[in-house]
Amino acid sequence: MENRSGRVDVTRLGSRLILLPLKEVAMSKLTVDIPDDVASSLRLPPDTAEKEVRKELALTLYARRLLPLGKARKLSGLSRRDFEALLGERQVPRDYTEEELEEDLRYAFGNDSESSSTRKLDE
Repeated sequence: MENRSGRVDVTRLGSRLILLPLKEVAMSKLTVDIPDDVASSLRLPPDTAEKEVRKELALTLYARRLLPLGKARKLSGLSRRDFEALLGERQVPRDYTEEELEEDLRYAFGNDSESSSTRKLDE
């Protein structure tokens, strides 16, 4: 899933979770179908199930190195501090790659676009 705006909205439609971009940009959406019997078997209150599923998905994708830290944090809906604390609680190793450093620098300088170049620290 690529989201150039960096922000998604998760909508629940019955047992379906639908991830939609918040900005109108040509991009794909990702729909996750959860069978009714599985959704009803989740041991989570219905009002927090979506939030918890997002956190679990973000943790798993990060742990398997399928999503960088910044994007996993955004998917989780948590602050950076809270997401990193959750990684520690779950004993998920925190690898900090050069790509993540570049992403963090883009974010720090207010430009989270994948196509922009990273500003140098000495500017």
